[in-house]
Amino acid sequence: MKKRYLLLVCVLAALAAAAGPVEFGRQEVQKALAERGIAAARMKLQSELSPEPPETFRILPGRVTGGDLRGLMYGLLEAAEQIRSRGQLRATSGKPALDVRSLRIGIRDEATSRGWLSSPEFWRRWFESMARARFNRLTLVLEDLPQERALEYVPAISRIAAEYALELAIGFRLEELKARGGPSAEAAGPSALLAIKSLLIVSPSVRTVQIWMNGEKVSAEDVAFFEAWVLRAIRETGRRVTLEVSGNAAAPEVVDAARKSGIPIRIGVPFRGKGPTAAAGSRAAEALWQVARGGVPEGGAAQREAFVRQVVGECAAAGCAGLEVETVPGPAGPAMEGHENWGRLGYNPKAAGAGSAQGAKR
Repeated sequence: MKKRYLLLVCVLAALAAAAGPVEFGRQEVQKALAERGIAAARMKLQSELSPEPPETFRILPGRVTGGDLRGLMYGLLEAAEQIRSRGQLRATSGKPALDVRSLRIGIRDEATSRGWLSSPEFWRRWFESMARARFNRLTLVLEDLPQERALEYVPAISRIAAEYALELAIGFRLEELKARGGPSAEAAGPSALLAIKSLLIVSPSVRTVQIWMNGEKVSAEDVAFFEAWVLRAIRETGRRVTLEVSGNAAAPEVVDAARKSGIPIRIGVPFRGKGPTAAAGSRAAEALWQVARGGVPEGGAAQREAFVRQVVGECAAAGCAGLEVETVPGPAGPAMEGHENWGRLGYNPKAAGAGSAQGAKR
């Protein structure tokens, strides 16, 4: 019986390793060796976890260590990039400058007819690109996506994200949540509660909910709805979920209600060419700097890289929670090109930019 149990444990461990961030990193190393024409036997590389902080890694002679699975993947990706560019490894280490390095995509119902939203192949390619660029989160804002389609797509996307040690966050606009009940105002609250709770239940790896409010100012009705239904949905999830409030949802009365609930919060603050001012009563470590599309000045790759490097440095110096950059999907889905430096430099502000980093787009 004991032998069967041990065999089962070994099989499960093997299955877990077959599709995961560490296996992805190892595959990248093998690809780099093949591209360089180096026999794998000539460069044996042991990979293992270490007691270092999350997302950190070390490359030592014949060994790569990581503080967690994501850090170990980053170490292997760094090793692959070194092999491609140098043909050998040098001792180095890495640790994240920013805790959150996120891309944000708005998902509309029209995207469901274009194929990429339901394509596992698309999402694997996308998350591979995000991992190589050292992003650690994707935020999907469910604009007008019907609940039945959200329940179909979000769990599948979150499972694929986990294969690359990426977090998936989900976002809602309060106006859309209130409209889910149809013409009946009484049905709006329970419908919003169901929309948030059901997605969190079927997507257990989702640990961040982002709420947006539009309009010039927040009404007392909006605050009451937020307190009664949004906060309740997150509290009743049964696990730790961080709430992010963005747009007008970052108004002081909304932030105060969220903080009183005891739910961990971050506050999205828009970046408009200079370091944003944190919301009243908030702490710097709660601030998530959000860069909208078009938030990067025009210019060549060098100018854009210098701008990203500057913003990342300012964010890190301010002690912010991190950065989130909006990308707008085209007919074939979102494109990574032009966004890599937000992740790479958000992890290491001294790193070479995506234009000069070998393998950044492989």
